[in-house]
Amino acid sequence: MRFFRFNDFNNNLEALVNLQDMIGDFFGEHSPYYRNEWLTNRNVFPAANIFEKGDDHLVVKCELPGMNKEDIEITIKDKMLTISGKRDILKDKDPKTYSYHRRERADGKFNRTFELPYIVKHDNTEAEYSNGILTISLEKADIAKSRKISIS
Repeated sequence: MRFFRFNDFNNNLEALVNLQDMIGDFFGEHSPYYRNEWLTNRNVFPAANIFEKGDDHLVVKCELPGMNKEDIEITIKDKMLTISGKRDILKDKDPKTYSYHRRERADGKFNRTFELPYIVKHDNTEAEYSNGILTISLEKADIAKSRKISIS
């Protein structure tokens, strides 16, 4: 039985992703091999970090470069947070004046939903968009906060 180190797995996965890109580039974006998201999550947009701040706040940070805050929509229902919008990289440009050698930044509509670890107060949610980073601050609902219970 042959064992392999985790680094070997990463190197093999990277080689497989590179092969997938070469096949996709050769056959074009209509090929079933073109940017298969089951193999890698590098095409997930927007990239996000979710972390706790203190005992009662959850923070979501998303990378949304080149967007206007008017093009971003945030909704919360129960424990589900959805960030959606439309990224238009090529607006105000005539597509007949250029051709791509490589295109990794996609445009168009996007929709990303996250399941939050607990219920939050919808009224106390704040969002800020600065320098391409969307920061959402969510406060735990009272029902989700831990309480000390005295024993009688």
